[in-house]
Amino acid sequence: MSVAFFLSVGVGLTGLLFLVLGTIGVSGAAGSAPGAIASAYLGMVTVPRRYRYASRLVGSVKPTQQDILLALESDSDSTSLYATPLLSSSTQQAKRVALLIPTWSIQPLLGKPIEVAAYLDPSTCRPVAFGTSRGILWCLLPWQGTA
Repeated sequence: MSVAFFLSVGVGLTGLLFLVLGTIGVSGAAGSAPGAIASAYLGMVTVPRRYRYASRLVGSVKPTQQDILLALESDSDSTSLYATPLLSSSTQQAKRVALLIPTWSIQPLLGKPIEVAAYLDPSTCRPVAFGTSRGILWCLLPWQGTA
């Protein structure tokens, strides 16, 4: 099970808890019922559905070879992993893609161009994952991480 799965379950359960507290009339929780419903739906339905879709894509589409540059950024609140596709034929700057931080060490891959198998969503042409020699790097959902 991945960190994204547990995070989704946590968000969903928190939303359900506030929904129940608002329904039974606990003071202060009633006003958060609409947010709780949205949070529960996002955590229990939308996010897991999107990652299932991404998993099916990785298993069914033919990846394209691509070079990316990985960067790890830390601040006082969190640490984020980004991939920047290196497009030699394009004059425009490629958009950075936020990634889930894997359980395996990414240190040897940071700061230098690496060749990956890029799995692209055919409907949006956005990457959903990058296959490396060490394992798969999963892209965050578009609304979870923007750079």
